[in-house]
Amino acid sequence: MLASPYNRAQQTAEIVRQALGFSAAVETVSWLTPESDPGDALLYLGRRSEEDILLVTHQPLVGALGDLLVNGRRDTPLPMATASLAELEGEHLAAGLMQLVGLRHPSRQ
Repeated sequence: MLASPYNRAQQTAEIVRQALGFSAAVETVSWLTPESDPGDALLYLGRRSEEDILLVTHQPLVGALGDLLVNGRRDTPLPMATASLAELEGEHLAAGLMQLVGLRHPSRQ
C-alpha cells in the first residue's frame, strides 16, 4: 500500500491497512499528492515490482491518473469523490492498458 504524505491520506491508509489485515507498513511516497503529475506517478508505479498495489491519494491526481491508465489521456478524469475506490486491472501497468473493474463511492447518510 502506497500513500500520500498528507495527514488525512495517512490516517485513511492505516484504517484500510487494519481493515484488510495487511501486515506490511504503509509506504509513504511524495508523488501521490494532489498536485503531482499523473505521468510522473505512472513512471514511479512502473518501477514497482508488486503485482497488486493499493494507492491512497487525492483529487485531482487520482481522477487524472485513472483516466491516464484506462483511457491513455488526462482530459476526462475518473469521477472520484472523497473516500471513493476505483479498482483497475490489467496485464501491463501502462497508459491506456488498464481496465476499470469497479468504481465505488461511499453512501451518504
